[in-house]
Amino acid sequence: MATKEGEKTGGRKKGVQNKVTRDLKEAFVLLAENNLDKLQGWIDDIAVDDPKGAILIFFNMAEFILGRQSRTDVKIDSKTEATINIIELGEGKKDETTT
Repeated sequence: MATKEGEKTGGRKKGVQNKVTRDLKEAFVLLAENNLDKLQGWIDDIAVDDPKGAILIFFNMAEFILGRQSRTDVKIDSKTEATINIIELGEGKKDETTT
């Protein structure tokens, strides 16, 4: 529950997965680990007719197991100032710029 100001007073801490989500991810990882040979065969079969589809399936599976990864861009100009853009993918777009 949260106060009127939006402060959390109980429950999970920010970023902690609930038990069902954690258990589902663990089950999916176990399923993938126990069927790696079959998964490779299925992706190979799909790639014969639809290479793009096979790649998309692979990346979707990786994203589910690993989670979405963030990307960092660093640009440095001749004045030795650096601009760092952090883009979080997944829970909305977050763009922080530091100079």
